[in-house]
Amino acid sequence: MTRMIVLLLGVALAVGSTHGAALDSEPNQIGSCYDSHTNCDEFASYCSDPGWLDHMTKYCAKTCGLCDGGGGTGGGGSTDGDCNADISSNIPQGSCGAPSTSPMQSSYIVGGKEATPHSLPWQISVQTPSGFHFCGGILISANIVITAAHCVKRGDNIYVKAGAHSKSSSSDGQRYKVQEIIQHNEYNKPRSLNNDIAILKIGGSGIRLDSTAMPACLPPACHEWALDTEFIVSGWGTLYFGGSSPDKLMQVTVPIVEHGKCARQNSFSASWKRVVCAGLDRGGKDSCQGDSGGPLVAKYNGRWTLAGVVSYGKGCAMANYPGVYTHVSHYIEWINQNI
Repeated sequence: MTRMIVLLLGVALAVGSTHGAALDSEPNQIGSCYDSHTNCDEFASYCSDPGWLDHMTKYCAKTCGLCDGGGGTGGGGSTDGDCNADISSNIPQGSCGAPSTSPMQSSYIVGGKEATPHSLPWQISVQTPSGFHFCGGILISANIVITAAHCVKRGDNIYVKAGAHSKSSSSDGQRYKVQEIIQHNEYNKPRSLNNDIAILKIGGSGIRLDSTAMPACLPPACHEWALDTEFIVSGWGTLYFGGSSPDKLMQVTVPIVEHGKCARQNSFSASWKRVVCAGLDRGGKDSCQGDSGGPLVAKYNGRWTLAGVVSYGKGCAMANYPGVYTHVSHYIEWINQNI
């Protein structure tokens, strides 16, 4: 294994290939934004290893986020080559992200507590016709809810419940029929759970917006969250892996996790920038089963803004396995094209 790594990273240039992958005759110039080796994704965990930094910079600059002489990536990762920062959301951002009751920023979900009723008014429960909650969602306009692609598929007969604190009470919140489901066209590509985002369209006049049902703001396209960002994640998911689900909305505060570190911990390529990660190294606070599709929010310009969509993780709240969330700022153009 050690020998294979040495050859792949170009230390023994006399050997031109290993496992069918040939090294280019010349390494990257430091700061160039491309990989001169085809297998960089497999060795992304070496990007932050001081002993391998020179070699990774020469041969895997793009994968390691070392382009333009940079020293690594920020919390959400550096901008995708295909993320257009000049795009603005087509959804008006006037009345969003400013609940009349401020959410608690405390330490459900796993390791959190019951939310103050209606302090997270963008929270949606995605339900079967019988009222069974199976995923979360995020209200971004009267007619549009964002959720995870793995929660839904085209043609599903589903409903959303908005303005609720209790997911089961018929007197708490309002239910609406989902008229159309749009999964991301590249969901599960190039690997499982990539592009884990979907749009749920509500027909007619849509969801009645008030103090209990208010959209979250959308972030600027390609926005990257600072390494000191604290997020709130919320939902009606299980209180521990395989455990029971609460009736009342729960929330937990979690810090951002640096992108390269999260990639190593969750075994995905650091070149995949369309996710943002959050959690504690020691574990104990996380989203869990039933929270999928729900919101990860943070303050941006004083308003609660949708940073991520609950996607996946290893178990729930496990040490050294932060939660992985679809990075919404990298999907503003896609949202515009599909609403």
